[in-house]
Amino acid sequence: MTRVAFQGIAGAYSEQAVRQYFGPEVESVPCGALDDLFPLVENGDVDYAILPVENAIAGSVTRAYELLMEYDLRVYAEVILHVRHMLLALPDTKLGDLERVQSHPQALAQCQRYLNRHGLKGEPTFDTAGAARDLAANPEPGVAAIASGLAAELYGLEILDRP
Repeated sequence: MTRVAFQGIAGAYSEQAVRQYFGPEVESVPCGALDDLFPLVENGDVDYAILPVENAIAGSVTRAYELLMEYDLRVYAEVILHVRHMLLALPDTKLGDLERVQSHPQALAQCQRYLNRHGLKGEPTFDTAGAARDLAANPEPGVAAIASGLAAELYGLEILDRP
């Protein structure tokens, strides 16, 4: 089985890119930081790594370019992932029940008009998938997360809307 490392936790958009490129049968290997990806490939612990190098809104991921210069590894392909944010909540939650939405600051900023329109307060967290995982692990009434559809699937959350 092909093993592919990505930065983030299960359900991260980078894992979605892994599945998009390699298919659902791939073994995804989460890593805490971009710096962790390259040694895994270099040592043969994984077959490949996938990392973000550009973001249409935020621009270049500078650290990714630095790492590409530091390591003697080949780039095999480019994966273009259209990020689609999802509003995730605990099962049986209605949009009208929500007061707060947790996610990475960039995702919250990208969805700010939606949050304002629905009277929801954004609360920054470390990452999108982490917000979904934490909501599933520590259910709070009136709280939702903005993350990927994959995160909803992995953590047993429902997609309420697509902001």
